Amino acid sequence: MGEVFEVNERILSGDICSNKTALPRVRKLCEHYAKMYFKVGCANIQLEPYIAAGGWVGITYSYDPPEGEPIVASCVPRRFP
Repeated sequence: MGEVFEVNERILSGDICSNKTALPRVRKLCEHYAKMYFKVGCANIQLEPYIAAGGWVGITYSYDPPEGEPIVASCVPRRFP
């Protein structure tokens, strides 16, 4: 989430033009983290970025940790101006 927060911060500051420009970068981050989750024993890993309302990038994620209940959530990590 921290990296998606940073991307949204860069959108807010104007370093990244729009959420459409940022989406490929966040997809690569999701691929990287999916591999990391797999290495620690998680299953059914789905990390999917999306274009959120207001010009932000959001992320929907779900995975089954090695122990415990499945995790399913969606959020748009950002700071309120």
